[in-house]
Amino acid sequence: MPNIIEYDTIGSTNREAKRLGLNGADHGTTIIASEQTEGRGRLGRSWFSPRGGLWMSVIVRFQLEQGDYVPRAIDPSISIAAGVAVAEALTDIFVELGRPDVNVRIGWPNDILIEGRKIAGVLVEGCVIENNSPFAVAGFGINLNNKACSLPGELRNAAISVKDIVNTEYPVRKACEKLAVFFIKTIDHIQQNGIDDVLDKCQARSAAIGQEVTVVPHGEPSYAAIPLDIDSKGRLIVRMISGETRLLDAEEVTISRNSNREGIK
Repeated sequence: MPNIIEYDTIGSTNREAKRLGLNGADHGTTIIASEQTEGRGRLGRSWFSPRGGLWMSVIVRFQLEQGDYVPRAIDPSISIAAGVAVAEALTDIFVELGRPDVNVRIGWPNDILIEGRKIAGVLVEGCVIENNSPFAVAGFGINLNNKACSLPGELRNAAISVKDIVNTEYPVRKACEKLAVFFIKTIDHIQQNGIDDVLDKCQARSAAIGQEVTVVPHGEPSYAAIPLDIDSKGRLIVRMISGETRLLDAEEVTISRNSNREGIK
């Protein structure tokens, strides 16, 4: 079981994990808080983190091979591992609660979805330091026992929680332990065996592949496309209406699902 450090209220579990990592905290060290007051999501967006949800961060530490000058701590495999771990941990929780039928999907690049509504999100941040042990922080936010109706107005229709689905509460600490174990095992598996089978799991659970989406490049006109695959660097491979194929980087674009339209043939 990883070392788990608990807080009642904190600004950001990711920020605290980075602080601890810079002070030498071990691989797998996990920070959990009952609530965050300065939670953040992708692209600097705020993340509403009330009591009842699972708000946690895990330190991922790597040893570089001699001559490996690219810090592996910022490798996109961490985001892929995080998405798969959340989906598998949530599936396990639903099985425990008597709902094995719940289909947990992964939305590119960092959303976890059920029936198109967001139940969780992931934020991975690399922290490179000047020795042979760079590290990253993977932050997880899961709507566990906080019902969607309690979220701010603009989030209510887009979100869903475990409690919304099963109408019962699941122990937050137990969920934290489960997710930390799933995530570290997935990371360690990638380090030992490569990313291929974890990428297969990510692709199999993808909510984007085969569904028409709108691609919104930062500072450029949006366009319709259909995702075909996710590559080993976490990039989304899409085909445009023109037939042209593009690779999308999560730092450069945002996508939204066109739920009422047929896919591009």
